[in-house]
Amino acid sequence: IDQEREGEQIDRALLKNVLDIFVEIGMGSMDCYVADFEDAMLADSAAYYSRKASNWILEDSCPDYMLK
Repeated sequence: IDQEREGEQIDRALLKNVLDIFVEIGMGSMDCYVADFEDAMLADSAAYYSRKASNWILEDSCPDYMLK
């Protein structure tokens, strides 16, 4: 996911298959997906964009920062 955020090509089918496995493990319930993937992904997303925002504010003008 971080690779895609950085503009790299990823295998989306592989990612979808992995996410489908989380649902299958939970026998159709989203509990495993939420507990084992979603919570970690959301925390990682928050950290990623916090780092990006810190870099953007240092490197860009205020109008450029606001556009991002």
